[in-house]
Amino acid sequence: MHVRTTRLLCVMAPCVRVPGMMQTHSSPKRVYIDFDDVLCETALGFTDIARDAFGRDVAFDDIHSFELWKAFDLTRDEYERLMVLGHKDDFLGALGAIPGARDVLHAWREAGLHVSVVTGRPPECADISHAWLAQHDMPVHDIVFVDKYGRNDAGSASVTPAELAEMTFALAIEDAPVMADYLRDHTRIPLVLYDRPWNRRFSCEDGVPQAGRAVRALDWGHIGSRWRTWLAL
Repeated sequence: MHVRTTRLLCVMAPCVRVPGMMQTHSSPKRVYIDFDDVLCETALGFTDIARDAFGRDVAFDDIHSFELWKAFDLTRDEYERLMVLGHKDDFLGALGAIPGARDVLHAWREAGLHVSVVTGRPPECADISHAWLAQHDMPVHDIVFVDKYGRNDAGSASVTPAELAEMTFALAIEDAPVMADYLRDHTRIPLVLYDRPWNRRFSCEDGVPQAGRAVRALDWGHIGSRWRTWLAL
């Protein structure tokens, strides 16, 4: 959850060897999954910061805007402080895992899929992000750090939106409306929108996700029951 912009920068963290990953002669299908509010309960943690640091008591289900300054009625300075507190290692490391994600990631490992976490966190969060995934036993191949919101320092490794559109993914799972818009309108990646209060107005369709259309997933149980059909496995 961050301020909405359209600039995209990307840096790839070193690949991690996943024990037990099936090897195939052809390239495995690659799946894109967002980190915050898809794997971990980041917005729920931000409600604690908003209450304790700024006196804004907003329930998770009342976060109707992806723009946190708007969701919590923050001034610019308060929002900047929220972002600093929300990227500290102690905050990120303590976030709870979203139920069901671990089981699906293990099923993907057994199926030989290449799983990439594609996150809007800055690259400085690499160590704590890898540590969190290990702590919660979530097997992935790599983390792609994308400056989706124009907050990274100058000099970060970057790709343009056009270059992002050329990356090959068999499926993307996102919660951010701004990224869902981009993926749907500028790539051919089949999109699954992970249901959150701030994306309820985003238009989704029934059936199998395809290029240019999004399907809504209510939770990881929903994903677990559909992913083989979605990926034609």
